[in-house]
Amino acid sequence: MFRTWFILLFFFASILLRAQESSTTFFRALDKNERFDAGVPLISGMMIPVYTPEMGLSLEVAGVINLKTKCNNPYLSHSVVPAFIKINRQGSMNVNLHPELYWFDDLVLIDINVEYLSMEDNYWGVGFDKGDVVEKNKSTTGFQRKSFLFQSQILFRIANNFYGGIASDIHSFRASNLADLMLEDPEVLAYGTQIFSGGLGIITLYDKRNIFDPVSYGLYFKVKGISYLGQLNSDYSYQKIDFDYRHFLPVIRKGSIIALQLKSSLSFGNVPWTDMPQPGGSTDLRGYYQGQYRDNHMLVILVEYRHFFTRPGTDLLSRYGFVYWLGGGTVFREISGIKHAILSTGGGYRYRMQPNITLRIDIGFGTENIGIYLGLNEAF
Repeated sequence: MFRTWFILLFFFASILLRAQESSTTFFRALDKNERFDAGVPLISGMMIPVYTPEMGLSLEVAGVINLKTKCNNPYLSHSVVPAFIKINRQGSMNVNLHPELYWFDDLVLIDINVEYLSMEDNYWGVGFDKGDVVEKNKSTTGFQRKSFLFQSQILFRIANNFYGGIASDIHSFRASNLADLMLEDPEVLAYGTQIFSGGLGIITLYDKRNIFDPVSYGLYFKVKGISYLGQLNSDYSYQKIDFDYRHFLPVIRKGSIIALQLKSSLSFGNVPWTDMPQPGGSTDLRGYYQGQYRDNHMLVILVEYRHFFTRPGTDLLSRYGFVYWLGGGTVFREISGIKHAILSTGGGYRYRMQPNITLRIDIGFGTENIGIYLGLNEAF
């Protein structure tokens, strides 16, 4: 199976490569750069089969709008509006829209994430051990999921490289057709199968990365705290604190870097099973089913080597590159209870399709699963 997916990955990568070689890109067309700097948005789209532990073999259609909110400012961060729709033959669907908009010469950042999910999902239980010992099948872990997520962040530049702002999080979740074992789970019995969470909080962000993609140096550190309250119609009262630290170090030569991420999510109070931290998915421990491991707290560490090739005879970066990562993580109720971890490794293909927009195709390996992910820009 692994060999089959490796062949598929590089087959589709080669198709993209050939298609883009024959097209006029921003690297070869000065007028596209000029139009972009003058305020004309760039639009790209793609369609590719992917395989994830959550949805299996699926078809993903993705697109992105790349723009500047102020013309002719070479130092202004690029605003992006990526979106994708992923469907499989069982009728599962994942729709995501995630605009990041920089306004007023980078003084204001508006980050919105909207996601709709309708799919066959799985629930192993709460705690690291449950994710390890409960067997995945329709009679033990399976259920039908419908969920809607709306998250927003409004950040204001307070000082050089330092931002502060407010965050909101609205999440509705409905589970049906529960497996027999899931019907007896104490967390499901305590919190139910229809849960609404509404929260408000604050964010602090320190961002000293170079603004151009690919990021080649700098630091990034974000702390976000959200309180979910009955006054916001939240079914349960609880709090979450997220930490995200990233460090980018150039090595060997231009276009070659080591990227490090350390992130943690801590939750307190009456946290429903639907909103507990869950490692996995397309942005951290790729290759794991997101939701197999869940508990009140999560810790993830990732080290990624990123490499873009140079054009022959020059030190200018080409459009093509690759990455390789190694990471690990765990979930826990108390720090003293950390005894086990899950490991993720894998690699991917990179193609710079627009100014500051990179297409990524990753293949990630977990202990028992494999995933192939299509995304825009790096996982972190």
